[in-house]
Amino acid sequence: MNLRAYLILATALVLWACILPRAPAAASVAEAPKVVLRAALSPAQLGASATIYYDVQIRPAAGLRVPPVATKLSLFYPDNIGLAASGLGLATCRRQRLEQRRLGGCPRNSVIGLARAEVAIPIGSQVVHEKARITALSGPMYHGNLGLLFNVIALRPFGAEFVFQGGLLPAGDPYGGRVDVELPLIPVFWTGRYVALERVHGTFGPDRVMYVKRIGRRTVTYKPAGFLLPDACPRGGFRFAAQVTWNGGRRTTARTRVRCPG
Repeated sequence: MNLRAYLILATALVLWACILPRAPAAASVAEAPKVVLRAALSPAQLGASATIYYDVQIRPAAGLRVPPVATKLSLFYPDNIGLAASGLGLATCRRQRLEQRRLGGCPRNSVIGLARAEVAIPIGSQVVHEKARITALSGPMYHGNLGLLFNVIALRPFGAEFVFQGGLLPAGDPYGGRVDVELPLIPVFWTGRYVALERVHGTFGPDRVMYVKRIGRRTVTYKPAGFLLPDACPRGGFRFAAQVTWNGGRRTTARTRVRCPG
């Protein structure tokens, strides 16, 4: 083997060693990652309409840099919040049109919420953190219930666009329902590893959302009502929960309460 061939082979082996997945760096569901949930209602006024704010953070186990890979995120909301009277999701977005024409292919009145997300992308011994912008839209039926579509636009450093599926499903006491978001496995190049969700925070409701309607010959914009809070506060406050399903089927749940308005 001549010197040039030797150098090429040595360089290839070094590069291959850099991108091989390292077992200690891949978080296992058995290592108990921590899920933290924060929630808020605004305006916090009984008997009035509000926007739901949420913040879900996934923290890897001690000594690890990347959390396990999540395949589903479920957000549970209280049973005394008026979803039917929210005035949201008056139109339906079709997945095919969303994939082909992006948000421009969906009715404006199908938007029900906005969010931001952060993910970890493990590449060899390095971890790259990507940010994304999310728009939640009313979509086709999902397991016999109201369906949702999530338009996800990765911003930097790589950039990409995805459509996730989900829906509004019933939930057991003490919750009135839950929002399910399916998180497909997104491979990291040829490494055999996947993108891992680290944080998602955003809103469901009228904050930063505008709808349109016809009044006579004019088309006007307006803000939808939002989730109707009850006239009396539930005992212990408004209960929320976030449940993360990991690749492999195990789950971790975080709970929080929003205090009653004064």
